[in-house]
Amino acid sequence: MNVIGLATLIRKEVGRFANVYIQTIVAPMITTLLFYTVFAVAFGSAERMIGDLPYLEFLVPGLIMMSMAQNAFANTSSSLMISKVQGNIVDLLMPPLSPFEIVLGYVAAGVIRGLVVGLACLAVVFFFAPVKIFSIIVVLAYAILGTLMLSTLGIAAGLWSEKFDHLSAITNFLVMPLTFLSGTFYSIHSLSPTWQAVAQMNITSAC
Repeated sequence: MNVIGLATLIRKEVGRFANVYIQTIVAPMITTLLFYTVFAVAFGSAERMIGDLPYLEFLVPGLIMMSMAQNAFANTSSSLMISKVQGNIVDLLMPPLSPFEIVLGYVAAGVIRGLVVGLACLAVVFFFAPVKIFSIIVVLAYAILGTLMLSTLGIAAGLWSEKFDHLSAITNFLVMPLTFLSGTFYSIHSLSPTWQAVAQMNITSAC
């Protein structure tokens, strides 16, 4: 294992999204807050319940997880796509890094961005909605596994795409439906048994 090379790659990828934090961290915070505001205005006064939870309290974890997953995917896919378009992907292939180390470095950076976005969204939503954590272990497991999966999917999308149109197609027709239809905005118990089974598979894959 080339520890120095792997750490350098992770530091380079983390620095890449940290340098444009307005776009990579602040923008998801604002988007999450806008989603919450829209649903608060639409359903807040109706005292809608999902199980034993008020709807707005039920909504918060899903919104945060959605932002984490989308940004983990965006980090790896956009980095590879930009390197291919600019022609500097050779800089990634020349260092003495194995394919596993390259994938590990990109995935780790994607997970870090997802977790940072999650913490940022949690911090901003905390002032507007009650946030209760019943098991920190479960929260960390879902956060890490969810961002890990989407980071890996982002690598596959970045390698497959030949131009940004291809990447946008994957984002719009795969990633967005997976995150929006994973039970973020509604309870799957309101669906028919057939669609509940489909939603369960989607939740497993998206989270």
